[in-house]
Amino acid sequence: MRPNGRFAFWSVWAVFAFGFLLCRWTLFDSVFYNVDEAEYAVAAQALSHHMLPGLDLVGSTKPPGIVFFYKAIFALAGESVLALQVVGFALWILLLALTMKLTERLFPEIPLWMPALSFFLLANSFGPPRDFQALNVELPGIVLVISSYLLVMGERTPRRVILAGVLFGFAVMFRQSLALFLLPMWFLFRPADRNKYVRLGTGIAVPWVLLTIIYAAHGGLSWAYDSWVRFPMLYAGDTGLFGFFEAVRYSTRSVFLQAFVPFTLTAIGIGFAIKRRYVAVLVMTVCATLAVASGSRFFEHYYIQAFPAFALLGAIAIWQLKQISTLLNRLTGAFLAVGAIMALLHFPFWRYWDTSAPLRGISMESIDLNGLEIELAEFATQQCTPDERIYVWGYCPQIYFHSKRLPAARDYLCEYVTGFSPFSTSPRPYARPDAMQMLLDDLARNRPAVIFDLSADEYYEYSFAKYPIVNYPPLADYIKANYRPAAVVDQVAVYTRAN
Repeated sequence: MRPNGRFAFWSVWAVFAFGFLLCRWTLFDSVFYNVDEAEYAVAAQALSHHMLPGLDLVGSTKPPGIVFFYKAIFALAGESVLALQVVGFALWILLLALTMKLTERLFPEIPLWMPALSFFLLANSFGPPRDFQALNVELPGIVLVISSYLLVMGERTPRRVILAGVLFGFAVMFRQSLALFLLPMWFLFRPADRNKYVRLGTGIAVPWVLLTIIYAAHGGLSWAYDSWVRFPMLYAGDTGLFGFFEAVRYSTRSVFLQAFVPFTLTAIGIGFAIKRRYVAVLVMTVCATLAVASGSRFFEHYYIQAFPAFALLGAIAIWQLKQISTLLNRLTGAFLAVGAIMALLHFPFWRYWDTSAPLRGISMESIDLNGLEIELAEFATQQCTPDERIYVWGYCPQIYFHSKRLPAARDYLCEYVTGFSPFSTSPRPYARPDAMQMLLDDLARNRPAVIFDLSADEYYEYSFAKYPIVNYPPLADYIKANYRPAAVVDQVAVYTRAN
């Protein structure tokens, strides 16, 4: 038992939680920091109308855990974007506590401030807010993973083991790559008899069995497979081999230059972990690295999956370095001070060092960095009743969310019909050969009151300039026959129903 026990733990946690607040305070803003948030928010709105993600709305590469989570937040706080950020911040400081507790269980001799500082530096030293202020799938997913680890490392009653499995099953429901963390659990779970493994496996299966029953009842199992297995594999592969290694090179360079202190500690920690044969930590690190790489694009928010493992390694490095010599102890302290200063400056001064940062109140994912998507959403609310639908030709779910109008097509991100994939270096003509007919059937059935065509805007980060509607004759003919031009708003063509 450490001196002062729980007080020591929570006092250290409180200091670094306050540090998180200092770093993130200026970022709380009622805007989408990441287009993924808008995608999940639209799907959460659609749940209220009994539309299931992956079946009635397709194009997302993630299982539906995040959509159900967003729906729960909206049920409690209203459809508030700011509420998403508040919940995200709570998850960050919860993950801080879980990482400290994991270190305490594995290495009780390591002072608690070491994993806390290591985690704090990793979470606040690199990347734009679109990756760490946004509530994306990795954060709640890894919180569930580490929670399940702590359960199997404690008293292994049947109830706790089953609960650990259930939490892990829900974690994979947020992001498929989190399934890789099952291997480290096996090392943390040892020794265990067969009955305990059966209980753990049963717990993991429970959420997925329930989900399967729900989708089977709606005749959606084939679409669920397409949405959560086939299409994500297509998405991960469309960077091509060259694009994959280009993303590795660019991301590694960018991340290390911004966060060289915590990543240097992680690298040093790997050396000590190998030397001292900390097998569970090494396995966790390998699985975390594979999870980061699995999306092929190496976006900064992918790294969240690795933060607990990397923080463990950083804590090991600090602990070992400070014991080698007085000089190395002082140099390590100075190195950590540099990292802490950089972390405290990174996000609070984001709008000063990032030339692409928009003004407060404007989303980083805005079409024109001036809130055009909100203007278009307001036009939609004026032109149609709440029970009518709209359709956006382009990758801009924000319009659906802000207008509170449902998408008129299952392919609401236009990925299936065009093959569009953000930051792809190996584009394809379509994601499904029947995508165009599916789109036309949906439009004919739902008869959207308004159609927005974003393809003329070539400066939007997710530009559809390569996908003008005239390149899709069946769609162009349908719009010509059933809609009339209503307006052009900053290069966005707007069509309203002719009758």
